[in-house]
Amino acid sequence: MTVPTSRLYSRITPLLIAVAVVVCPATARAGGGLGHPIQIGIGAYFPTASNSQQLIHTVYDVDASYDFTHGSFPVSVYGGYGWGSHSPISGATLSYSSYWLGVEGRTADQLYAGLGVGYYGQSGTVSVTGLGSASGSTGGVGGTAFVGYDLGPRGSSGVGIRAGYNFLPTFAGANTDGWGVTLTYRI
Repeated sequence: MTVPTSRLYSRITPLLIAVAVVVCPATARAGGGLGHPIQIGIGAYFPTASNSQQLIHTVYDVDASYDFTHGSFPVSVYGGYGWGSHSPISGATLSYSSYWLGVEGRTADQLYAGLGVGYYGQSGTVSVTGLGSASGSTGGVGGTAFVGYDLGPRGSSGVGIRAGYNFLPTFAGANTDGWGVTLTYRI
């Protein structure tokens, strides 16, 4: 049995994030110097183009990042998974999922700003009662620009908030770029 690459990535990415959340804190403590290098988050993403709002509406997401450098401009690897569904007309349901993995840099202050670039995969299924379903997927280079605020002192464990704009590959002919907001926790 052959599993399509996009389906395989959408299953592996959440697993890799979970492993990073469990393994990286112990590694960081053993290596010293990085304090609390893992940030996890849960949030929502809102496409801005009207054609994508009709297609995917709101996407809920979970994400994580791991700081592998520190200083005035920490560099992190980041990844996440998003999902959502929408019923634009009676009897039809659009289901959407996305995943991403990339590298980001940001300022090291309590109030921070940053940029990231990575691979973004997207897949969707349209189900119509009595007619069946159809699905498709795409992927490519995308990015993010964000600002955030850690409620505790920088370098300490605690809660924060991040907002940003995501630049994503086109999916099913729709521009899926949009705004997102995430509640974060630094481990």
